[in-house]
Amino acid sequence: MGSLNCSSRARLFLLKGKSSVCVVKSVTVLEVYFANAEEENGDAVIYGNHQIGTVIHGDEAKDLFKAGMIRIPIWPKKPRISCSDV
Repeated sequence: MGSLNCSSRARLFLLKGKSSVCVVKSVTVLEVYFANAEEENGDAVIYGNHQIGTVIHGDEAKDLFKAGMIRIPIWPKKPRISCSDV
Protein backbone atom coordinates (compact mmCIF):
# COMPACT_ATOMS: atom_id res chain seq x y z
CA MET A 1 0.00 0.00 0.00
CA GLY A 2 3.00 2.32 -0.24
CA SER A 3 1.86 4.11 -3.41
CA LEU A 4 -1.69 4.93 -2.22
CA ASN A 5 -2.51 8.27 -0.65
CA CYS A 6 -4.32 8.49 2.68
CA SER A 7 -7.82 8.91 1.28
CA SER A 8 -7.32 5.91 -1.04
CA ARG A 9 -6.15 3.78 1.88
CA ALA A 10 -9.17 4.89 3.93
CA ARG A 11 -11.54 3.94 1.08
CA LEU A 12 -9.82 0.55 0.84
CA PHE A 13 -10.42 -0.12 4.54
CA LEU A 14 -14.10 0.81 4.12
CA LEU A 15 -14.38 -1.58 1.16
CA LYS A 16 -12.82 -4.35 3.27
CA GLY A 17 -15.60 -4.01 5.84
CA LYS A 18 -14.23 -1.65 8.50
CA SER A 19 -16.84 0.66 9.97
CA SER A 20 -14.61 3.69 10.59
CA VAL A 21 -11.11 4.92 9.75
CA CYS A 22 -9.30 8.14 10.67
CA VAL A 23 -6.42 10.04 9.08
CA VAL A 24 -3.97 11.57 11.55
CA LYS A 25 -0.96 13.88 11.26
CA SER A 26 1.31 13.66 14.31
CA VAL A 27 -1.38 13.76 17.04
CA THR A 28 -4.07 15.73 15.18
CA VAL A 29 -7.10 14.00 13.64
CA LEU A 30 -7.67 15.45 10.15
CA GLU A 31 -10.43 13.26 8.70
CA VAL A 32 -12.77 10.52 9.86
CA TYR A 33 -14.29 8.07 7.35
CA PHE A 34 -17.49 6.16 8.15
CA ALA A 35 -18.93 3.22 6.23
CA ASN A 36 -22.54 4.24 6.85
CA ALA A 37 -23.76 6.62 4.19
CA GLU A 38 -26.42 8.19 6.44
CA GLU A 39 -24.01 10.58 8.23
CA GLU A 40 -25.68 13.96 7.70
CA ASN A 41 -22.73 16.36 8.04
CA GLY A 42 -20.16 14.54 5.92
CA ASP A 43 -19.10 14.51 2.31
CA ALA A 44 -19.79 11.42 0.21
CA VAL A 45 -16.98 8.89 -0.29
CA ILE A 46 -17.29 7.55 -3.84
CA TYR A 47 -15.62 4.42 -5.21
CA GLY A 48 -16.53 2.92 -8.58
CA ASN A 49 -19.59 5.19 -9.02
CA HIS A 50 -21.01 3.98 -5.68
CA GLN A 51 -21.19 5.81 -2.39
CA ILE A 52 -19.42 3.64 0.17
CA GLY A 53 -19.49 6.04 3.10
CA THR A 54 -18.95 9.57 4.34
CA VAL A 55 -15.93 11.64 5.37
CA ILE A 56 -15.87 14.39 7.98
CA HIS A 57 -13.09 16.98 8.17
CA GLY A 58 -11.64 19.39 10.71
CA ASP A 59 -12.84 20.05 14.25
CA GLU A 60 -15.92 17.87 13.85
CA ALA A 61 -13.65 14.94 12.96
CA LYS A 62 -11.73 15.46 16.21
CA ASP A 63 -15.01 15.25 18.15
CA LEU A 64 -16.08 12.03 16.41
CA PHE A 65 -12.74 10.24 16.88
CA LYS A 66 -12.87 7.10 19.04
CA ALA A 67 -9.92 5.18 20.48
CA GLY A 68 -10.64 1.94 18.61
CA MET A 69 -10.52 3.42 15.11
CA ILE A 70 -7.95 2.40 12.55
CA ARG A 71 -5.42 5.23 12.18
CA ILE A 72 -3.76 6.10 8.88
CA PRO A 73 -0.77 8.35 9.57
CA ILE A 74 0.47 11.10 7.29
CA TRP A 75 4.25 10.99 7.46
CA PRO A 76 6.35 14.11 6.83
CA LYS A 77 8.04 14.05 3.45
CA LYS A 78 11.79 13.53 3.50
CA PRO A 79 13.89 15.76 1.27
CA ARG A 80 15.53 13.96 -1.63
CA ILE A 81 19.30 13.91 -1.80
CA SER A 82 20.63 15.43 -5.00
CA CYS A 83 24.05 14.90 -6.54
CA SER A 84 25.16 18.34 -5.39
CA ASP A 85 24.46 17.42 -1.73
CA VAL A 86 26.90 14.50 -1.72
